[in-house]
Amino acid sequence: MLEDEDIIENGAAVSEAALQALWSCLLEDPTLLVRFFFEKLLHKERR
Repeated sequence: MLEDEDIIENGAAVSEAALQALWSCLLEDPTLLVRFFFEKLLHKERR
């Protein structure tokens, strides 16, 4: 999503919206974001 340059309905780029959401999560609750990515990695390895 960070590399998606498509424009959504309100005129914003998808990549810009994704970057803002990611940055917001990093600032507000970095532990939750890191845990989410580690859980995704571990579930991929189990398959």
